[in-house]
Amino acid sequence: MNRYLDLGGNYIETARWYGDGHSEKKIGVTVSHRRDEFIIATKTENRDKSTYTKNLDASLKNLKTDHIDLHIIHAIGYKYPDGGNRFDDLKEALAPEGALEGAQEAVKKGKVRFVGVSCMGSLMYS
Repeated sequence: MNRYLDLGGNYIETARWYGDGHSEKKIGVTVSHRRDEFIIATKTENRDKSTYTKNLDASLKNLKTDHIDLHIIHAIGYKYPDGGNRFDDLKEALAPEGALEGAQEAVKKGKVRFVGVSCMGSLMYS
C-alpha cells in the first residue's frame, strides 16, 4: 500500500466485513501515518442508525483515523438468486432512526465527509 501511495495512488476502498475486519485493520496499520495522502472509502450494510453508528466507530478504530472520506451504505436492493430483492433495505435505511440519519449525524460530527449509496441489483427492475 505504501508503494501504491508512493506511485501516486490516492484512493483506498474497503469494507468492514472484508476479511472479518482484517482488511480495515491492515490498512490502518500500514498507511494511517500517511492519512492526509489518500481518500478512504469503506462500506456498511447496516440499515438502522444504531448499528450504523456502532460499526462506523469500529471502522474508524480499525482504520486508525478520525474520519472516513466516503462511507457507502452498500447493497441496497440486492437482487437474490431466487428472484427476491431487498427493496425494504431502502425503506429501512431512509426511515427515521435509519442508517441515513446516522450518516447525517456522522457528517455533522466530522466522522464522515461524504455518504454514498450503492445498489447491487436494480430496484427499478424489481
